[in-house]
Amino acid sequence: MQVDAFAKRTAQARKHVAKSARTIPPQQTQALTFCDTMYMNTQDTIGAAQRAITFKDTGTAKIMLQLAVQDFDSCDRPFTQAGVPNPMGKFDKELNQMANNCMALANMI
Repeated sequence: MQVDAFAKRTAQARKHVAKSARTIPPQQTQALTFCDTMYMNTQDTIGAAQRAITFKDTGTAKIMLQLAVQDFDSCDRPFTQAGVPNPMGKFDKELNQMANNCMALANMI
């Protein structure tokens, strides 16, 4: 269930990207597009983690969830480099925590 919630929150983050893209300054647009790509990658990664959990493949599930954490961390990088605030910062922190929770639960399989 936690992985399903993680997948849903990631989908919500992508919707927020689309909404934010209409109201942000141009210098943030490219960075926000990069975040959207990272979230899309994360959705694929979560799907792989869900399949691994179904087959009780803890190692693969943990690796996929670790990749998700890296994607969220990557999202912040272009904003930091441009010196502009990340409108996705709240989502990134929440998703990072959810991924860590999922990894802890995967260890219990």
